[in-house]
Amino acid sequence: MREYQKDFYAGFLPLQDIEHRKFKTDKISFILTKTMLHNPQGICLDTGCSNGIITRSMAELFASVVGVDIDMTAMRLIDPRENPAVSYVYGDAME
Repeated sequence: MREYQKDFYAGFLPLQDIEHRKFKTDKISFILTKTMLHNPQGICLDTGCSNGIITRSMAELFASVVGVDIDMTAMRLIDPRENPAVSYVYGDAME
């Protein structure tokens, strides 16, 4: 099993590239919208939410969204007041 990467954000530059994250966000939103594989009244769990960019974008598609990550470096970049439909949990998703 791979070791936890509690400071993954600091060492993986693509996570820090806002435009790259927005591109991924657009792809995910497009696929969910076109395939109708999501429940607009449901809850989305974003495991490994990192800095929350993709998590926040999912609020447009779901009634509420929860992001969870073990990387506090990335999570410190999140403003939890930004969207009341989105909440964040620091923790181990394996627990």
